[in-house]
Amino acid sequence: MATTRADRVLELRFFTPVPVMPLVEIVNALHTGSAAVTGVEGFVTSSLGKSAMHSRDRAGFVVNALLVLYLLAGIRMGESGFARGTDIDTVAAIAHSLCEKFKGPALRVDASRYCWSVSSAVRRSTQ
Repeated sequence: MATTRADRVLELRFFTPVPVMPLVEIVNALHTGSAAVTGVEGFVTSSLGKSAMHSRDRAGFVVNALLVLYLLAGIRMGESGFARGTDIDTVAAIAHSLCEKFKGPALRVDASRYCWSVSSAVRRSTQ
């Protein structure tokens, strides 16, 4: 082990742009102690004024894992003929605006730049 204080090791995952995005993922390592987690969560929420969420140690952000499923569903709908690419774009835009209007801590991520680039690819591939 590279440290003798494994109980103080954890990961903070910030979203970009960091000054604007209000969500931070706190990822515990295998031996992270509860005191470290409590201290870092207080720093994230009080000092930084951001919302904290906890996840287990794995590759990738929780938000990105959710977003990939969302985008793949849109691609599959377009490929199968369930809906036209333009209609998928319209629904995605409405859903995104509703998320912005009724946002909770886990919905405050700026996924629009990813959604639009992928939905544009869906539209091109289904026309």
